[in-house]
Amino acid sequence: MLLIRPHGIFTPMTWRNLRPSKPSTYRINMPMTINVSLPTLVLSVALSVPTTLIINHLVNPPPRFAVFDLKGTVQTYSKDLAEQGLDDSTLTLKTRQFSMMLDTVLTRYSHQNKVILLVEPAVIKGAPNVTQPLQKEVSLALSHLPS
Repeated sequence: MLLIRPHGIFTPMTWRNLRPSKPSTYRINMPMTINVSLPTLVLSVALSVPTTLIINHLVNPPPRFAVFDLKGTVQTYSKDLAEQGLDDSTLTLKTRQFSMMLDTVLTRYSHQNKVILLVEPAVIKGAPNVTQPLQKEVSLALSHLPS
């Protein structure tokens, strides 16, 4: 064990200096105990747990869900393209544009409304269907693209 003197001088502890000769000498590693009563402990836990849960709910709210009919949207667009009788290169270009625009619209909607979009077969009931407004947004965005 070492003794610390006021000016930071360390001296080895021996039987002679076990009792400090000067009152300004301190001992290292003195045990420290904290006494807390049981009601104080119970009250602190009872207050901290609900507070933590409330703050967690406010900071990180549970996810919301919405339904989008992806299969129906792609089938409808494919049928419209097939009726136009386009050549393969134009058909490939329009399909790629549709795919990119659909992905952009779905991602934007999901981020802006803080929802998780699910395909229609994955949901039995309870989630709002946002297919119609998003299909209109995709068709509006595609109409602004150069032909």
